[in-house]
Amino acid sequence: MAHLTFDAGKPGAVVSNIAKAVCIWDYRSFLNGGAFGSLPEGEFKKRFPFIDYAVMMTFTGGAGRGEFYLEDENGQPYYDFAPALESLYNVLRQGLKPIIVIGNVPYYMSKKQHSEYDSYEWGNRCAPDDWEVYHAYIRAFAEMLRDNFPMEEIRRWPFRVGTEPDNDHWWTPGEEGYWKLYDYTVDALQKGLGRENLTVFSGNLSRIELFDDFYRHCHSGVNLCTGETGTQNDAMSISHYNDINPEGPCEYYDLRNCLCFVRGRMDKLCPGMVKSFNVGEGQFIMDGGKPAMRLAMAQDASSYSASWTAHMFDAMTEQGFDYFANWAWAADWFFTKDAFLPIPAWYPAKFMQEMAGGKRIAAEGFVLNKTGNTVGGFGSLKEDGTLRLMLYNHNLDRADRDETLTVTLQGLKGQYTCEAEQIDASTCFFKDWEAKSAHIQRAARDVDIATVGSMYDSDIQSILKAEDKVFWRSMKAKYAEQDQTVRYPLDVAEGTFTLTMPGHSVVMLTLAPEH
Repeated sequence: MAHLTFDAGKPGAVVSNIAKAVCIWDYRSFLNGGAFGSLPEGEFKKRFPFIDYAVMMTFTGGAGRGEFYLEDENGQPYYDFAPALESLYNVLRQGLKPIIVIGNVPYYMSKKQHSEYDSYEWGNRCAPDDWEVYHAYIRAFAEMLRDNFPMEEIRRWPFRVGTEPDNDHWWTPGEEGYWKLYDYTVDALQKGLGRENLTVFSGNLSRIELFDDFYRHCHSGVNLCTGETGTQNDAMSISHYNDINPEGPCEYYDLRNCLCFVRGRMDKLCPGMVKSFNVGEGQFIMDGGKPAMRLAMAQDASSYSASWTAHMFDAMTEQGFDYFANWAWAADWFFTKDAFLPIPAWYPAKFMQEMAGGKRIAAEGFVLNKTGNTVGGFGSLKEDGTLRLMLYNHNLDRADRDETLTVTLQGLKGQYTCEAEQIDASTCFFKDWEAKSAHIQRAARDVDIATVGSMYDSDIQSILKAEDKVFWRSMKAKYAEQDQTVRYPLDVAEGTFTLTMPGHSVVMLTLAPEH
């Protein structure tokens, strides 16, 4: 038994749309022939109405693909920004804004990258051989944007410098080496766009306790490019993945503690500098199996993805974070010509968008049950009096254990109607797929992605025979026609009501005032 109380008379800060950003690993998916660039205008936004931003990772080069900085046979540099323009136009055509990730140095600029090849193959991990050449390139990129897009549009595009600069699979020169990369990149962007038009911030940290001196440097240190004091840094970004330690997963409340730690740390290191906080990439990656295996991030088709996402939204809104950039919200994410099949997490993400803009109503009585269940929720109160509540029952070990939840509402004036929308294992398609695909012999794999619960593109392509892929696609088309939630009215006139919350379930309530 769990009991949560929501008091509409105690509104908190305005809630952000935590689901508004998605990571795009390869910008080429937004070229005219790419998975997303080839969609009809606005189709991406139609499928994912809650997504406002595409995080265009390693956009300006250094990823080993689609480089814009090139050299001719005489070693003379030249720029080819045509692919960049094409992809950005398509981002806008789909109803999105880009978050442009700069900072991986183009391959041609770093001779050392050949001797520091990394088996992860994420890109060039090295600094440029000539910082002035790098600066000129980034400035030219910024000027290209200025010449091709209205400045009022560019002002709404955040720029991030690098990805996990504390992770040597992304960057080998270390913290002080990153100071220089950051200072030169920011100055080049400022000169190309104008500081008054620029929102820029540093790469997401994978280890949130590192880089103290970097943030002090940005706040009051000597800029290594200009010699002036400080460097513009408008946001704090981190990565967050559940612990993949086989001894046990990272508990949910560790995310809550991580976010709290990050905010407090910035207040001490660089007071007043950081304007917003975000999780630049992340997801849960534990499948709960023994031994523990990683899931294909964000494409878990079980209701676990829905309840995990709901309690992530709870923690993020509690700490006032701006967004959590996920990797995918549909089965076979890049197979956009197939039937569109949202994963269960899609539903709380859509509801998160509806909650955004309201003032947060905290739940009193957050429960971590002896059964291993985490039962919680949060609310959003809009100016028109509409109250939305997102309630969840989540279990980190994937055990399906029901909970009886009593909810008490306080501070509401007048009469309200309430519609409930619920998603759990019985409403989503995955249990049916497990049963109907039991005859399929999946190929053995050596990689660390578990196939149970995963609808990841490479899994489907690598572990299923041709005839089984045909069967999957036929079933996917059928599942795509089904709603994975149930809706029902709820009587809240007495101010207290009781729900049975199945294991890994989310109940989304919309309470509208009667006029």
